[in-house]
Amino acid sequence: MTQIKEEGVDIPSLDDFTESSLLDQIQTKGEEETEEEIAAREAEEAAAKLKLEEEAETEEEKEIRLAKEQEDELTDEEKEELELKKKEKEGEGSFWEDVEAITGTTYEVDYGDVEPDSPEGAAIREEVVANKAVESNLAYLEEKFPDGFKALMHVSNGGQLKDLFNADTVDYKNLVIEDTNVDGQKGFMKNFYMEKGFSEAKAIRNVEDDEDSEEGLLENFKAALKEKQDKQETASKTVFEEQEKAKVAQDTQDKQFGETLSGIINKGQIGNFKIDKKDAEGFYNHVFSNIQRHGKGYALNLPITRDNFQSQLEQMFFGFKKGDLSKFVAAKAKTDNVRKLKRSLGKDKMEESSSEDGKRKRGAKLPTLGAFETE
Repeated sequence: MTQIKEEGVDIPSLDDFTESSLLDQIQTKGEEETEEEIAAREAEEAAAKLKLEEEAETEEEKEIRLAKEQEDELTDEEKEELELKKKEKEGEGSFWEDVEAITGTTYEVDYGDVEPDSPEGAAIREEVVANKAVESNLAYLEEKFPDGFKALMHVSNGGQLKDLFNADTVDYKNLVIEDTNVDGQKGFMKNFYMEKGFSEAKAIRNVEDDEDSEEGLLENFKAALKEKQDKQETASKTVFEEQEKAKVAQDTQDKQFGETLSGIINKGQIGNFKIDKKDAEGFYNHVFSNIQRHGKGYALNLPITRDNFQSQLEQMFFGFKKGDLSKFVAAKAKTDNVRKLKRSLGKDKMEESSSEDGKRKRGAKLPTLGAFETE
């Protein structure tokens, strides 16, 4: 360190300073802040902080703050006005709170770190509102149209409408035969007995017995219709339950498939192929975009275009050979080696031929002195 001595005091030179402030580095002996200087510095810092806070205040907030500081000097009317402004300030809601106050509908929205009144916040709220609307509509359908709602849920679970509505099947729940329609009751009872395995003649005799019975044809018809309705309701309920079970099983299988696929890709190794971490997510999404359910399992769906036809065929061939292309790779390597060997042998022969020609030329005739020239 280079220092300059002046009257017994070591003064550092500019070479002793780098990035630090020169004023912070230069300290002479005995230079320490006095209590007055410390108090002055702290007061200055407090004033600077207060100034920043005041600049951040709105005019209304500043008015309330100043009024509060002078509260002891305020009149009763001024104090009441101040209190009213404070209550109004505390009662102010956000933009969406004002909207909910108008509509009468409140939504629980998790905005996270997003500002609710921003476009991004509006998008988050819109998604919540849309989902709630769907739930509300489904609840309305379930209440007002229970049969239609069941059919809708059946289809959403992967079922088909033909499982519930068959053109050749009678809807006994909505079947109406008037009490005075004797022919209609007889026709129904005849089919009822024939469906139980009776012959047509036996079924007709049973209908006649119902007419002559103590209950009479009408009561026997009502009992038979009730039996048909209950049986149809049980069958329909079974279809719904089985489809719901199938949906749960399918969801479980899909989840397991996704976890298995993710586990394989995250390992970074598929057979002899290595998957870079930066490609893992993209490859996972690519596989899922080309997967479709096939029976009780899954199948790859490879869309073919003019541009990707060659590469898609390569993928299909790779799958056709169950991922084992070692023979084809070995065959190609062998072919390449043969080609290299042939080129090498051809080159050696050319060099040998060239060498022999040179020897023959040199041995055929010795050069004479006339062939040389002096410099």
